[in-house]
Amino acid sequence: MLGPLLLGRAAIGIYAVVSCAVARRTREIGVRLAFGATSGRVVLQIVRENLRSGTSKNREDAAGQRREALGNLTSASSTAST
Repeated sequence: MLGPLLLGRAAIGIYAVVSCAVARRTREIGVRLAFGATSGRVVLQIVRENLRSGTSKNREDAAGQRREALGNLTSASSTAST
């Protein structure tokens, strides 16, 4: 019962992020269409860029969390040995 609600909220969040990105790039999208790009190609590019930035952000977050965890482990082991 909670799953569909959370899935809906996640979809709304993703829509908001993509909508904001498209709104900021309206002129660029217009220029691409004026130079002959198809609307499908422009949509595909936007989706790819949003997926790419999302995965790289997740990797950076995960790397930061690993560094923090390792830092906590090394500081904990050094205090335990004293």
